[in-house]
Amino acid sequence: MRRKPKTADLYVERIIGASADTLVPHYLMACYAYYVEDDPLISDQLFDHITKRLINELPALTHPHKDLITMDDLIAGTGYALTYPSIVMGAVRDMRGGLQKGTLK
Repeated sequence: MRRKPKTADLYVERIIGASADTLVPHYLMACYAYYVEDDPLISDQLFDHITKRLINELPALTHPHKDLITMDDLIAGTGYALTYPSIVMGAVRDMRGGLQKGTLK
């Protein structure tokens, strides 16, 4: 039997590799899962990678939720005080469902 992954790292790495704008929602989703649900969605290593990329790339991104992320949050390495749009909560739920079912590709 194939083991289900504990985190969505492989899936997220593929998505953020294809489009820098996807760093924004995946950062928000990772923060929500970690700080609100107390159940990480991605590894600490991938979170750090996303954070470092956002420090360098955030000003040039066009994602509509980029203004929810401040450079101070990124430099501090935390998303504890972020405001999360409801779409982030739903996306975390959907990603967890995909992890449980083994359907994240």
